[in-house]
Amino acid sequence: MGKSFSKDYDAALEYYRQCNDSPGLEAWILGWSRVRLGRILASRGDYSGARELFVEVQSMEGNLRGANDEANRLLVKLP
Repeated sequence: MGKSFSKDYDAALEYYRQCNDSPGLEAWILGWSRVRLGRILASRGDYSGARELFVEVQSMEGNLRGANDEANRLLVKLP
């Protein structure tokens, strides 16, 4: 089970990285992709990478459909 779960996270990580690099996405999709990517990075101990993504989401404008609130919430939880 652990190996399969890890592969799922690897696939999700790759998916969110691709979203992050895709031009023309709506702001809320990009925001949530960065939040989810940051969560995965934080779960793997990459707190500086997660922090960078959460700060990027905080600086985004437009209707992010709650992604900026989630980024704020997660940012304060980082060590």
